[in-house]
Amino acid sequence: MVVSVDGSWKVPCGYFFVNGLSGEERANLVKVCIQRLTDTGIKVISLTCDGPSCHFSMLSSLGACLDPSKMIPYFPHPQNKNEKIWVLLDVCHMLKLVRNTLAEKAIILDKDNGKILWQYLVDLHKLQNDEGLRLGNKLKKAHIQWQQQKMKVNIVQQP
Repeated sequence: MVVSVDGSWKVPCGYFFVNGLSGEERANLVKVCIQRLTDTGIKVISLTCDGPSCHFSMLSSLGACLDPSKMIPYFPHPQNKNEKIWVLLDVCHMLKLVRNTLAEKAIILDKDNGKILWQYLVDLHKLQNDEGLRLGNKLKKAHIQWQQQKMKVNIVQQP
């Protein structure tokens, strides 16, 4: 999908009926798409994607790296190596991935190996319900029992 930064239009740029593509194959399709868009006068400044590992492999094939220890959040334009195309991760999708991981695994570790437990949210919700008041958050049953509404971004980003 191509989306204008300074206009109010968006248009699909390709759709492929395939069972799966490698990261390198995806990178080749992205390069062709960028080249054709450039040929029509469109300036491509960024590429946004969600979180499957094949997308990270694609970004690596393009020349970007999102590993925090060696971050390169862009790749060279296929037709002009002096131009950078910036890589953006879809924030809504990333929030859902973190929520799903925390809820399903019950624990994740922060950068200092501190534990973040899903149970903390469950316990806070129970406490607020039992006491009949909220502690300045919007934590509701839908946040704890999210499986039926897992595509709703507002359920992920609220508390």
